Amino acid sequence: MFKDELPWLVESDRPLVDLAAIQRAKLIEFQGLTINEVQVYSAILSKLAATPVDRSRAPSFLDDEEPDEFFGD
Repeated sequence: MFKDELPWLVESDRPLVDLAAIQRAKLIEFQGLTINEVQVYSAILSKLAATPVDRSRAPSFLDDEEPDEFFGD
């Protein structure tokens, strides 16, 4: 899942991806997260440049010729 969503990740990101996957699994399974776990999950996503603010630091792998599904470009 993260591989498709965050194509800039490399092998050295694996420990953080593992932690993020555990938190995401809890969300998907509707087990819920505590406030602390939400903060940890948010911090992990930020470190992986997976938030809108942090994404600007990640390299772009998007093909500009493909239409944008949300903005119709």
